[in-house]
Amino acid sequence: MKSWLFSIIGVVFLSILFDLVYPNGTTNKFCKSMFGVISIFIIISPICSFFNIDMQSDYVDTSLVENLSKSKEEVLSYQIENYLLSKGVSNVNVEVDTIMSDNEFCVDNVYIDITNIVLTENTENINVYEVIINEVSEQFDINKERIFVYG
Repeated sequence: MKSWLFSIIGVVFLSILFDLVYPNGTTNKFCKSMFGVISIFIIISPICSFFNIDMQSDYVDTSLVENLSKSKEEVLSYQIENYLLSKGVSNVNVEVDTIMSDNEFCVDNVYIDITNIVLTENTENINVYEVIINEVSEQFDINKERIFVYG
């Protein structure tokens, strides 16, 4: 309620200031009409927010969290793929699941598909599953039990 009153007072002071600065003529008339429209919107804004925002707030919050979660998953998948590529492991597909806990996104599970894996370095007789799990766990601080390598 206070912010609403302050915004009305601010628009009134701005309209007085611009009325003194602009010369007479069409510019002054245009500015007066624009400030009149802005003033009307500010005066009726509590009524509009009472009807509209309260009904849509749950939808906006849910879609925002979902979009942020998807973005974080995509970025982390891309980072893991690039990190494995720098370690000599290419053609892997990474999928990341995130969860929201304590207002923070946490990695739930990481799925690494090595069906089409290509080892670019000379790495004979290694356990690819263990190497990938250890590297990803150390680099991205993810619990080893949350990393699943298949393929």
